[in-house]
Amino acid sequence: MLYWLDNYNLSGSLKVAADGGANFVYDKLGDGENVLPDLITGDMDSIRDGVMWFYKDKVVKLTIFCVSFT
Repeated sequence: MLYWLDNYNLSGSLKVAADGGANFVYDKLGDGENVLPDLITGDMDSIRDGVMWFYKDKVVKLTIFCVSFT
């Protein structure tokens, strides 16, 4: 997957990370500076606090939803 991301032009694409996927982008793509998601969505149970605050500071839109299995 990293090979694909390294060789794909993301400049004109809508970039969406699902919850913990934002951790992957942050960790593997240069602390998130090279590719900022346009949107992070999910219940935010998997995203690390520091990563979430990093993206909030970069003004990435966060859409939080909750799922109840009760």
